Amino acid sequence: MRSNRVLFFLVFTLLVAEGRALAYTDPGSGAMLWQLLLATILSAVFTVRYFFQRIKSKVSRVKSVAEDNSLKSGMRDDENGPR
Repeated sequence: MRSNRVLFFLVFTLLVAEGRALAYTDPGSGAMLWQLLLATILSAVFTVRYFFQRIKSKVSRVKSVAEDNSLKSGMRDDENGPR
């Protein structure tokens, strides 16, 4: 809890504090930074989505095998033919 307060204070101070900047960034540099930020966010989204789809497919595969086994074990010879 204390570390969250310290982190919030540092970020707040850096964002709010004014300082004289003796630097120049041209539009190309700004565009490159926006592109880097967007690429990072999108790659994170697609990576998480990919792993969740893999986990979901494995869970559904295990679930379908379990359902098939329960259906097969529940059948009797006189109802739906031989096992």
